[in-house]
Amino acid sequence: RGAIKILQNIDVLQRAFLRSEVIVQLDTGTFHRQLAEGKIDPHKEVVLNTPPRIELESADSLGVMKFVRYDNEIVEIDVSAIHNCILVLTDRAFPGWSAELDGVSTRLMTAYGTFRAVEVPKGRHRIVFSFRSVPYSVGNVVTIASVGIFFFAIVGFFSLSRFHSAKR
Repeated sequence: RGAIKILQNIDVLQRAFLRSEVIVQLDTGTFHRQLAEGKIDPHKEVVLNTPPRIELESADSLGVMKFVRYDNEIVEIDVSAIHNCILVLTDRAFPGWSAELDGVSTRLMTAYGTFRAVEVPKGRHRIVFSFRSVPYSVGNVVTIASVGIFFFAIVGFFSLSRFHSAKR
């Protein structure tokens, strides 16, 4: 009683990694069950919500990658891929995220039911994940407009008060 336990997950996935072994599974419930039963090894296979469009080859080494930028709304990763592969970023795949491969919009997939993933062809590439939410942008415009209206209302009120004071 009263003891504190500190647990460490020694089987954690890296922040980003490359995979060429793919399991396509649209049902996240099945994925979670198979993961719990040990039928899926996320250290070897990536579970995607949609089939990849590029042909993947099984290989021990797929290439190297380096984070160039990691901010709240932009993640840039340089990848030097020896083979076609899937780049998985273990950040939440939330509506509003998009991806670019070498400056060109590319399809964003969901990995393991929750993470972001993109197809990476063989070669050197820059992948950019960016967040642009329409509701967030609309909220910014409404906020700026509200502040502007408030500012003009205050200025108008004081100008009108001065005008009435000078009239008396």
